[in-house]
Amino acid sequence: MNKVYIKMNNNEEYLSLGNVFRIIKEESKSKLNALQSEIFYSLFDEYINDTTINNYCVGVRAIGDAYKQIMIHKQKKYEKKKENVKSMALNCLHILEGRLFEDLSIEEINQNKSFQNLSVRFYNLSKNDQNCSYDLKNKLKEALSEKNYYDIFTECIFYAVLGNKQPLYEKERQKTKIEAILKDSCLSYKGLEDYLLLTLNGNVNHDFTLKKLAKEGNVYASYEMGIKEYNGLISGEPRYVEAYRYLSVAALSHHAGALYTIGNMYLKKKIGENQEEEAYHYLKKAMDLGSVAAINSIGLMYLNGIYVEKNVEKAKKYFKEAASKECVYACNNLGKILEKEKNVKEAFNYFLKSANLGESWACNQVGEYYRKGIIEKDNQKAFDYYTEALTSDYKHICYYAYYNLALYYYKNGNMEGLINKDKIKYREYLEKASKHGILKASVELFYDHYQKYLEKKEPLEKEKVLVYKDKIESHKEFDIALKEQIENALRKMEKNLKIKIETL
Repeated sequence: MNKVYIKMNNNEEYLSLGNVFRIIKEESKSKLNALQSEIFYSLFDEYINDTTINNYCVGVRAIGDAYKQIMIHKQKKYEKKKENVKSMALNCLHILEGRLFEDLSIEEINQNKSFQNLSVRFYNLSKNDQNCSYDLKNKLKEALSEKNYYDIFTECIFYAVLGNKQPLYEKERQKTKIEAILKDSCLSYKGLEDYLLLTLNGNVNHDFTLKKLAKEGNVYASYEMGIKEYNGLISGEPRYVEAYRYLSVAALSHHAGALYTIGNMYLKKKIGENQEEEAYHYLKKAMDLGSVAAINSIGLMYLNGIYVEKNVEKAKKYFKEAASKECVYACNNLGKILEKEKNVKEAFNYFLKSANLGESWACNQVGEYYRKGIIEKDNQKAFDYYTEALTSDYKHICYYAYYNLALYYYKNGNMEGLINKDKIKYREYLEKASKHGILKASVELFYDHYQKYLEKKEPLEKEKVLVYKDKIESHKEFDIALKEQIENALRKMEKNLKIKIETL
């Protein structure tokens, strides 16, 4: 059976010569100028037959060694002095705009709108190409931030000719993608294979075999064992020293998750005091290897001035980068900063993004925005987001959502939200919130049982009143202002009845 190759000129997944040619054609004002032979000449200073060019662009053939040597020579000239290869950019400008350009400076080339659009499209190809190294992606990203379109254009051409692999076959595609993910680490494809076999086979001796694999140095098994120890799933309680021991094996092979977790342990003082520099060191390595969580953590270090100098703008920059990669906590962090800056509309947009990704705290926050009408009042949407907050796993549920549903929907019903009064759910939800430290829920239950005691004078209700009284008084947020607030509320409730029990 013939191998089926992947076309390299009809997608946004590869920074290939074919896609470079396609984008130049699409960006050209006159398609008559954007002939394949002219584009080839603009880059290689040589004309060749259309069939060969087409084979290179489609991806059925590897680019010939003679043309790679031409580009290697240009790359060496570029490294000596960037102006040495300006002809490539000027030739492309001629194709893009259909007119000849005199010897423009790099600064003038960078200011050309057509050239900017072309370079940005090349940059977007590099972001999507999993085979591009993190070093190249970071270099291009920095060039974009400096509006250095000439460098983006030139580096992308070099990669498309010298760094890109073609032909690429469908059968090899999945393995190639995995290897591309592992490219900037020391992680092995074979180690992953052994780990997956253990995981997928559902071995009843999974934990024993996992531990054996970890002892043998399998990076993936070591990482999983480290996470298990970190979460207390081996002994019943977290053992951070053991977690560090396993994670260190994975970290030595540049496992981004292991580097992040170790950095996080240093940051949270789980393994030693005053290790902020070590935390930053590990988190920076993890970030460079693509850990989105590490980007968010470094943002927090800048936000709070931990090891690095406090800088809110830098923190926001890191949070925005992590948020663009769908890190829900970075979205939340940005939203909180923007709220403080009174930019509630943009804050809401970040909370909404996080909520729509299923983050419980953000769901509750969006519910609050809708219920209070901060951006738009909609009780039905508020109810839906509060309810969605409860679908998170138990470690990440925002228990304020239980309180909000109980108080604003089930206590008296909510006609706008089409929710009927439900006293059973009202108390059930308040009890859950109170159990998990929501002071307002404990206060509400105190009022509710106090009212019932005044009405029915049942000893059981008095006991519950005293239970919640103790719970409120022992809460870390209890203060004189709350004490006075509660006593004033009780006086109003007692006003028409000559009965009184112990108050706060």
